[in-house]
Amino acid sequence: MAKRTAAEPFDLYSVLAAPAKGSKGWVQVAITLPKAHLRVLDAEAKIFGLRRGQFLEILFLNRIGRPALVRLPSGPEYKLSRKELAETTRFLWYLRASVKKLIDEHLLQLGMRPSAFVVLMLNEWARLGPSRSP
Repeated sequence: MAKRTAAEPFDLYSVLAAPAKGSKGWVQVAITLPKAHLRVLDAEAKIFGLRRGQFLEILFLNRIGRPALVRLPSGPEYKLSRKELAETTRFLWYLRASVKKLIDEHLLQLGMRPSAFVVLMLNEWARLGPSRSP
């Protein structure tokens, strides 16, 4: 990807579509999620044939107003048990360093930590949360 000058508009799709150059182009972020949300992440990523990290990048695009995927109303509904919500698990989100910079800036403006942001994106995507559960 060519370097941009300050006068050029920032092209988010170029950053997300550009392949990482070697192993140094990737970073990892430790995410702690309720087991329920990890189950939802696995299932939703699998529906689109994506890895978890790829799916989270797409949810990020959706979150900042650049919809890359649309969830169909006929998508699966999830019942999240109290036990599953109370137990957490960690996973490593591997993403390109350029994408991490974008997410870090977004999270700084929101005042959120990465784990909370992932839960928020999953809640919005899969229509989860207290106001949406039976």
